[in-house]
Amino acid sequence: MLKKVVISLIMFSLLLFPLVLNAETDDESIEDTYEETESSSLSESEEETELANDEEEDQLDQQTNQETEENGETPLEEESEKEEGNESSSEDDLSEEDEDTSNNESSSSETTDENSDEFSEGENSSEEHLNSDDEEEVKQSEKDSESELEEVQESNSEETEEEETEEQVRSMSEMTTTQSSPPYELGDRAPEIAEFKAKLNAIGFSGILETEYFGEYTRSKVKAFQANYGLAVTGVMNQTSLNKLDEVYHSPFQVGNSHAEISDLKVQLNSMGFGGIQVTDYYGNFTAQRVEEFQSFIGIKSNGIADSYTRELLQNFVAEGYGVGDRHNTISVMKRKLNALGFNGIKVTDYYGSYTKKRVEDFQAYYGLNQTGQANQDTLDQLDQVYYSPLQVGNRSGEVSDIKRKLNRVGFNGILVTDYFGDFTEKKVKDFQSYYGLKNHGIVDSVTLNKLNEVYNSPYQLGEAHENLSELKTSLNRLGYGTILVSDYFGEFTEKRVKVFQADHNLAPSGIIDQKTESTINNLMNTVFQEGKRHKGVVELKEKLNKLSFGKILETTYFGSYTTQQVKNFQKYYGLKVTGVVNQSTWDKIDEVHDSPLQEGERNSQIVEIKKMLNAIDYGTILETKYFGSFTTDRVKDFQRDHGLHVHGIVDDKTYNLIEKKYKSDKVTEYNISFDRFVEIQLKEGSPKYDGAGNIPADEANVRYYLNPSNFAKNSPEYYQFMLLDSTTDITVSEIDSKFLQNKGTLSNTGAAFKTAGKTHNLNELYLMVHALHETGNGTSTLAKGVGVDQNGNIQRDSKGNIIRDINHKNVDYVVYNMYGYGAHDESPLVGGVNYAFENKWFSPESAIIGGAKDISNSYISQGQNTLYKMKWDPEYAAQNDKRGKQYATHIMWPEIQAKHIYNVLGETLNSVAVRFDIPKFINQPKKDDSKPDAPKPPMDLEEFPKDIIGTVTDNLNFREGPSTNYDRITTIPNGSEIDIIGEHESGWLNIQYNGTKGWVSGDYVDIKNLYYVNGSNVQYRSSPAGEVKGSLSDELVALSLDSNYSIVSKNAPLNGTTYTWYRISINGQNYWMAKNFLEKVN
Repeated sequence: MLKKVVISLIMFSLLLFPLVLNAETDDESIEDTYEETESSSLSESEEETELANDEEEDQLDQQTNQETEENGETPLEEESEKEEGNESSSEDDLSEEDEDTSNNESSSSETTDENSDEFSEGENSSEEHLNSDDEEEVKQSEKDSESELEEVQESNSEETEEEETEEQVRSMSEMTTTQSSPPYELGDRAPEIAEFKAKLNAIGFSGILETEYFGEYTRSKVKAFQANYGLAVTGVMNQTSLNKLDEVYHSPFQVGNSHAEISDLKVQLNSMGFGGIQVTDYYGNFTAQRVEEFQSFIGIKSNGIADSYTRELLQNFVAEGYGVGDRHNTISVMKRKLNALGFNGIKVTDYYGSYTKKRVEDFQAYYGLNQTGQANQDTLDQLDQVYYSPLQVGNRSGEVSDIKRKLNRVGFNGILVTDYFGDFTEKKVKDFQSYYGLKNHGIVDSVTLNKLNEVYNSPYQLGEAHENLSELKTSLNRLGYGTILVSDYFGEFTEKRVKVFQADHNLAPSGIIDQKTESTINNLMNTVFQEGKRHKGVVELKEKLNKLSFGKILETTYFGSYTTQQVKNFQKYYGLKVTGVVNQSTWDKIDEVHDSPLQEGERNSQIVEIKKMLNAIDYGTILETKYFGSFTTDRVKDFQRDHGLHVHGIVDDKTYNLIEKKYKSDKVTEYNISFDRFVEIQLKEGSPKYDGAGNIPADEANVRYYLNPSNFAKNSPEYYQFMLLDSTTDITVSEIDSKFLQNKGTLSNTGAAFKTAGKTHNLNELYLMVHALHETGNGTSTLAKGVGVDQNGNIQRDSKGNIIRDINHKNVDYVVYNMYGYGAHDESPLVGGVNYAFENKWFSPESAIIGGAKDISNSYISQGQNTLYKMKWDPEYAAQNDKRGKQYATHIMWPEIQAKHIYNVLGETLNSVAVRFDIPKFINQPKKDDSKPDAPKPPMDLEEFPKDIIGTVTDNLNFREGPSTNYDRITTIPNGSEIDIIGEHESGWLNIQYNGTKGWVSGDYVDIKNLYYVNGSNVQYRSSPAGEVKGSLSDELVALSLDSNYSIVSKNAPLNGTTYTWYRISINGQNYWMAKNFLEKVN
């Protein structure tokens, strides 16, 4: 305790000097009396007495006001603890509140006496034990106090006055030292010494003869002062001690002063039991008396001055409060209040024992305070707030009528709604508190009011809506309080059923589903549906189990052993805990399956997906619509029967998961043809090619490798050539455009066209998109950019031979597009592709996408060639007809390349869509080859360029050994690098030299700087601009000279009166000049 710590610090100093008390005159006579009172209610039958008391109080107020004006402050009356059981005879409540209240008063008085005995003896053995401990602590404390008092008295009796008489002072003047400034110590003499002696006497360190001499007795008082205020105890009055003395002596917190903070001081004293002080800013005698009491209690000098040290201790005491070992009359008042509020069994004394601490902790926990067990200001304020609450018997308040109205609403009814709080209201409040497990003291405290408002404002009542109401209604229906429409709205019929349920289970019949009602519903749901119970809700349970094929149960109200067994079967089947008891989780699963949207009579988009999967795994010929009809039910039952599931025709989660698993698993199709024969057909009839341009014939070794499904491992990019392509996905248009088609030439922002094509022709739109990106070089090929044609479909070119794509050009009637390469056969890909597009009227990128998809579906996918592998090799036709079928491409690596493109372009998107694979298998099919065969040697049909043709690469470019991607890569040429161009292969690949090495690069990624075409016959070239003629060229390629910036070397010079721009050209390593007019750059 705070006061014990202070006592231990200063006890030694206090024993050194005699206790000399100056009589102090109390000039605030109005503060002589302090009483503690508890107001009691007046009945209406005592109104005349009440009026008389009011007149007396008016007279007292007048007297008090007069005294206040004289003295500056007025003490409050002390509280006299007076418990009366008076109840107003005008109680407005219903029921029995109109009965004679005299009996109540009598019984109340008797109860008070009985309670006094109860609190003395304790309510039980454990409380007696705790109170005994308190008493032992009290006795020990009393012994300690007596011992300390004896020591002080003994010390005082031995104390001798060391101050000299004036004559002795004169005789000793030669032996003393005159000191003009601090510090002052024993033997010093100075006028200032007399001054600080007077101040020490004034602030309670008294009995000092006020002379200029510093003697032993003075030193003892200085030491006591220093100890009291936490200074270094030296007995020397140094400057620090003088400053503290002046601070205390001149403190505004002493009798006769006014200060703004004095009112705060009074509030704190009042709150901690040193009270009855009228809160003003004036410091009177009664305030000083209360301060002295606090100082004495806390163990410091009790001088009645609220110096900074005293105020600091008071502030700490307000925060910490009374604790074990303390003794004060406030403690006894607190105990009586705690007992009255239900935190009882405390023996009412002024001692704070361990049992008192426990009850204070209970009180703090109940009201949400910090549980310290210390009775601090917050705790005492909360105690008074409850104890003196206006919301208790005998009081009138506007809030009372609202409380009565709410009590009536939540089922504690029969109360007449007035503003008076009578006995019947108190009874109903106690009933409410007991019902909800609160302290039943009959006072509407904050805890009671919060609970009342919580129930009153429950979202589970008439006219309200809440998302959890559906579940509660379902439970009520299951428990037989049913035929409630399951929704989130609380209507009148629901309220009626709730009231019936509450009445049946001894709950407050409010019609509100409060916490107790909800808990009862949930408890019943977990207990009544088990063997041996009989309940009307059991009938519904049996009906549902029978429908879900856990059946043949007699549908009665009794829950027998056979029902238990079927419940166990249900729980085991759906992975629930097998108990045979229908708890909440079992009910939820029963309802989930029973009410599934995936059953006959339902209509939703998910049904389309299920039908697609069933069709794909050969439970088919189902029309793929949103409606779940009887034929679909039969197909689902067939699937369930074939796979050992419960056969009820509902697509529950077990059925759905197995359908999806079968749908996503790899399908193996066996073909009735040997692998060797299949290879032979391809070589004899298929004209297979090794490269995409169709220039390099494929040899047998490579045909065998790319035809063998064993060579493509599961989960590899190449494996996607077996992916089924005849189903759409749920990817959105915006996803297609943003993820895959940004900056893709004429394919940019065509996601809607691919989505429409997929839905229209039952194709995987992602496959279509990847197919188009590959065929068109990401939307930049000649056919993808569009080709201008006349009304007969003939390609239109300008004078330089460039294709015209402007629809507004005079020679152009249409611009055609081809996104999948239809008609672009190897011998004449451009003309064939344009003609095909013109015939099908593909006059926009979108029409080419959708129209081409139709051809893919009609020509391949819908005919059973629904994988990339099948589109290339058509194994079904070969197996049935022993001859080559229809093939999409001659390139033997086309399925693999397309599969890699799908994998590389789509990436993680493939993980979010349903993908199935169909793996072909042939008779005597070889195992996986250990290595890939070498590429066949290509025919070198090369158009050589003139010497000194220079180009730069426009990207990091693969430098290969041959003119296609099938050849090994030599290295990668960095973007912007210069290369020497030797010539061009008919495939469009360029034969080049880079860093002294010859090889091949794709011409699509090379910017040829100086290759020009001589446009005309016998065009002369000269030794200098307009100089001597050295020869002529006709319609052939020529190399122009470049400067260091790759700019053409040129000069202007006149010839025959006309000025021409002359370009320097290179012929066989010699430089000549030719007029610009006859030269055209080759792109």
